[in-house]
Amino acid sequence: GLPAGPPETPRTREQNPVAASTGGRGQSGALAHRWRQDVRVATVGIMAAGDPTDTDIVAAMATGPAESWRRLFAAAETLRIGTHMSWCQPSSPEGVLVSPYPVYSDTAEEIQRLLYELHVIVSFDWPAWDVPARYPRGEGMASAPVADAARLATVIVRGERFCDGNLAVAIADGTLNVILARLRRWFEAELPAAASPSPPTGRARHP
Repeated sequence: GLPAGPPETPRTREQNPVAASTGGRGQSGALAHRWRQDVRVATVGIMAAGDPTDTDIVAAMATGPAESWRRLFAAAETLRIGTHMSWCQPSSPEGVLVSPYPVYSDTAEEIQRLLYELHVIVSFDWPAWDVPARYPRGEGMASAPVADAARLATVIVRGERFCDGNLAVAIADGTLNVILARLRRWFEAELPAAASPSPPTGRARHP
């Protein structure tokens, strides 16, 4: 399958002075580049060759630190408020056409970072999986396997690399919020239940 890999490294304010006009957004680009490289190695190491099964994906996510999961869900609450992407138009010499690029809020960047850290972004053939488009605007995700929440998150985050603004669309139409809600239900209800020992069955035998 195609490797998940990190999305494009955001431009820092030093690399592009125009980004300074976006209120400080995207200024941690160098750090973002480092964590994406580190997490890419970790993710590829966990996901063996071939597309991972639901069991593989859930097992990888279960290794994520509980504190990181809580930070993800705290960021998800902030995601519901305000605007999380603006277009930056770089300056260019006269007669040279330069396309604008998206600059995401610190919250959106933090969510992407945590999705990688928690192994929600997985290595699989995501373009083939998402044809035709699955779970449009998140419909049906609430009752879907949590592994599909990871797959859809991968489609969104990786898709940003090939289509600027892909993540912004998923935020605006509610898809990312639905994914994060499904992950939260798994973390708070399904993961503890799976980790708990099964109750004994049958009648107790008395001496």
